Amino acid sequence: MANVLYLFVDISSFCSSLIMLFLFFSDLSWVY
Repeated sequence: MANVLYLFVDISSFCSSLIMLFLFFSDLSWVY
């Protein structure tokens, strides 16, 4: 059961980092 929890945390952190990258690049596209 603990493995599922760790997997969920890993996936959520991965998704949040993807969202941060997406926002970062969209901000760059707005600048240029």
